[in-house]
Amino acid sequence: MPEHICAGALHDFNRARKALDLIREIAEGVARVKAGRRFVG
Repeated sequence: MPEHICAGALHDFNRARKALDLIREIAEGVARVKAGRRFVG
């Protein structure tokens, strides 16, 4: 059953990568807002 384990690991990896992309997008958005506030204030 190694194929099944490999497929499961790949699925988990893809899900983790999507989560990391989402976290990075949120972090960039927060950084942008903070930078914008710094320029305004």
